[in-house]
Amino acid sequence: MGTDKTCCLSTSGDISSTSVSHIVGSVLSRSGSVAEAVKLQCDAKMPQLLKFVAFCTQNVDFPFFIKQKVIKAALLFSILYSYESWFTRSLFPASTLYMDAVKALLGVRRTTPNLLCLLELGLPSLSGKVRDTQLRFIEKLIA
Repeated sequence: MGTDKTCCLSTSGDISSTSVSHIVGSVLSRSGSVAEAVKLQCDAKMPQLLKFVAFCTQNVDFPFFIKQKVIKAALLFSILYSYESWFTRSLFPASTLYMDAVKALLGVRRTTPNLLCLLELGLPSLSGKVRDTQLRFIEKLIA
């Protein structure tokens, strides 16, 4: 990693060094650590989770299948954007967001065991979901 962080001058303005960049929804960090990029992406997506939790608490009479479509179509794909490239063992920040979204969908307390919530919805754990998607991703690259 280079240590030169001086500002470049251009005709349209200054170009300065940053420690984090957001490119097409993905987070790139100067350190190059995938675990740090996952944490930064999850921090950026936390407001979306809070909106979903508020939606679920205010609309308790909405049909369950509508809430389930919202979580699958909007929230999980946003939180897990580009997760096929998360080759790291540190998925804790993403796993926390994933489970908070699942528990909000079910309307249970945060202290409810994760496995029970996943079994109730028939969803895989986040590590299993990431592993399966990565396997398909690598198979497509090889083929």
